[in-house]
Amino acid sequence: TVVGVKTRNSLLSPKGRGAAPKPLRIRPVDGGLNTWVTADQIKPNESPRQQNVLFVKNEIRKHPGSTQLGDDFDDAVLWTGTWRRDDGLTRTLALTNRNLYYRNRVGGWTQLGPTDSLGGLKSTKWSVVFFDNTMYFVNKNTSLRSWSGSDTDAHVAVTGGSSALAMDIVNNRIVLVNTLDQQASPSPQTVTWSQNGSAVFTGTGSGSSDRSERGDQIQNIKKLGPYRGIIYKDESMVDMRATGNAESPFDFGEIGGLGLLCPYGVTEWSGGHFFIGNDEQLYITDGAGQMAIGKQVSKELFDSLNYNS
Repeated sequence: TVVGVKTRNSLLSPKGRGAAPKPLRIRPVDGGLNTWVTADQIKPNESPRQQNVLFVKNEIRKHPGSTQLGDDFDDAVLWTGTWRRDDGLTRTLALTNRNLYYRNRVGGWTQLGPTDSLGGLKSTKWSVVFFDNTMYFVNKNTSLRSWSGSDTDAHVAVTGGSSALAMDIVNNRIVLVNTLDQQASPSPQTVTWSQNGSAVFTGTGSGSSDRSERGDQIQNIKKLGPYRGIIYKDESMVDMRATGNAESPFDFGEIGGLGLLCPYGVTEWSGGHFFIGNDEQLYITDGAGQMAIGKQVSKELFDSLNYNS
């Protein structure tokens, strides 16, 4: 449970007569802490059991004298994750807007070189995949980079890899969308992919496609099984399917009428994707169609947004 404030645009409407914005709770917790039932059974105004927190004046605060788990980095942490390598070694990883870190089983975090070499704003999200026992990461401010996972290796730029808003693995290829090439030329409707089973973006099997059926920009891509992906745009979607042809590995088909509201408003699960449509409704898709779900969920989600962000 998170407690914070937001400002609704309606509070600044003429009927407010210039009144100051009112702070609104994202999720009320005035019912207090309920440790008797599971989290999915508690009342909307209650909070489940939590560690090292204290309720003060209807707010959740860090308990005095509690222990911090982890470390403070010099830069904003924009991605964290776990990588279980083929050799059985598990890496806990963190990406800030400037550096890549991994955490040892014993000891603290280790910063990988080259130091302060990454680019990005404090609100820029990283897109990360693990492919062929290698970590790949990219955002719109940093061209595609890789790390072998070895303590003695630095992370390096991938030859021919561009900057991109999002990335995934489809049909055994690295696929980048909404790219920015080495000459800093933006291509918000472009999809780029590598050769089969590699991070080589030139030669047989690699390629690109400009998805300009409409004027909307690509927001994200998520795989749908090993041989298919859905490209999410502002006002439409594109079906990306494997062809079995080594030279032209993908076919594309437009799915009009519905787009993605925001770049990171989509998540993958075993049955398909959940995503937030540009009509401000939540949807589920299995690739055969989209089904709107949960009007009450939608209301709670959009009521909790901070529109100033």
